[in-house]
Amino acid sequence: MSHNDLQIKVSEDQLFPFYNKVYHQADTITRYFIFGFCLLGILLSFFHDTYLIAIGIGGGSLAIYFIFKSFVPASQALRYVTSFLFWNFGLQYLFQMQGLYEMHFFFFISLTVLLFYEDWKILLPATVYALLTVVILYAFQDQPFFKTHLPLNQDTTFTSFLIHFSLVTFYAGLCLRWSVMQRSQTRESGIQAIMMERQIELMDANINFANNISQGNLNVDYQTSQSDRLGQSLLNMRDSLMASAKREEREKFITTGMAGVGEILRQYANSIDVLCDRVIEEIVKYMKANQGEIFMMESDETGKMQLRLMACRAWNRKKYLKKTLELGEGLVGQAALERHTIFLTKVPKDYIILSSGLGEANPGCILIVPLKSEDEIVGVIELAAFKPFQDYEISFLEKVGESIAATLITTQTNQRNKLLLEKSEQQAQQMRAQEEAVQQNMEEMQATQEEMARKEAEINKLLEESLRNEQLLKEKILELSSTENKIKAAEDVAEELKSLRAEVARLKELK
Repeated sequence: MSHNDLQIKVSEDQLFPFYNKVYHQADTITRYFIFGFCLLGILLSFFHDTYLIAIGIGGGSLAIYFIFKSFVPASQALRYVTSFLFWNFGLQYLFQMQGLYEMHFFFFISLTVLLFYEDWKILLPATVYALLTVVILYAFQDQPFFKTHLPLNQDTTFTSFLIHFSLVTFYAGLCLRWSVMQRSQTRESGIQAIMMERQIELMDANINFANNISQGNLNVDYQTSQSDRLGQSLLNMRDSLMASAKREEREKFITTGMAGVGEILRQYANSIDVLCDRVIEEIVKYMKANQGEIFMMESDETGKMQLRLMACRAWNRKKYLKKTLELGEGLVGQAALERHTIFLTKVPKDYIILSSGLGEANPGCILIVPLKSEDEIVGVIELAAFKPFQDYEISFLEKVGESIAATLITTQTNQRNKLLLEKSEQQAQQMRAQEEAVQQNMEEMQATQEEMARKEAEINKLLEESLRNEQLLKEKILELSSTENKIKAAEDVAEELKSLRAEVARLKELK
């Protein structure tokens, strides 16, 4: 900050202590001169036999000074009275010494002493009083009163009057100009002192501010009402660090939250019900919400898509609710249908009531985020809280919603694949059982066929033996037919042959 900038902002009230210091010093000096002028009048009375004048005018002037000093000490009124009394003593010396030229010496002394006030207005009473004295003495010098009581030791011509008047005016003008210059210098010194004090204050404030920033205390206040370039740079640096810290804090919030939810998605990816319950529990707790719900898209018995409530958490406690919504129904269905986030800070009355052991109240905000992955809507998350969510919190929920959607899609796919695999395994087991039964039947059929082939071979063998036996019997019958003895044998053979034929017939039936 430049010198002019500081000077403009320095008020007269701030400079008053500097002026007041000058006034007090001048009051002390003028007080000594008041006593000195009174003593000088008494001393002159010894030489000019003017005791009454010395006591009357001098004592009266001293009394007036002490009266004002008692009632209005260190005031402007007392200083004006002092200026008046300074020339009152000069007029006293004029009466005592009965001359006119001597008055200039005391006038010069009086105005010189009054210059210590550095205030041209305080010089005016003594100057005006002295000029009036010159005019009155010149105008009434021939009057009997003045000739009797103030016989001047020289004649006052018009020329000498002009000389006296000009000298008084000229010196008064010089003193007035000098007092203005002195006041300007005092003002400049005061401004310089104030500037220096401000610079020291700014330096201390900058040092303390920089130390707090170096210690990471970015919320510290700048301990001064003004700032220089260094302070402004420190403020800009603090603001930049605060913005960076806030940005880092928000990024950390998103990263940490994504990591926590991601861990849950990895641990419970095998069960959608458990996954939804753990996810909504984590999100409600992490985002400091008062209630949260998660819905999933599914088809009903007719194939129409709808939203089914999978899990609900309120005040960190699980709620067992059953609810389904059509697409476009309510804010949740609207968010799923429009595929956009809905954030309400003016919640409709009776939209949702947050209840606890302390009572019931409407939430301050509602946040509804569709769970989508590559424009595929999987479900919806709804949060309710008394305190409005920040932009970065909404951004976090939208980002984590994509991860949740992708995991839910994967989980659904895995579950469908698992069901298909289980069904396929069941079918394979059934097929294996059928194959085993068929194989067993084939083996039984093969054993039966082998048994039947064995029996057929045996029957064929028996048939062959029967045929051979029949042939032998026929031969025996022919041999016995010639004799009667052979008849009975033939009959026996015939019976045996009959039984053999019966056996062959039975075997053929079995075959």
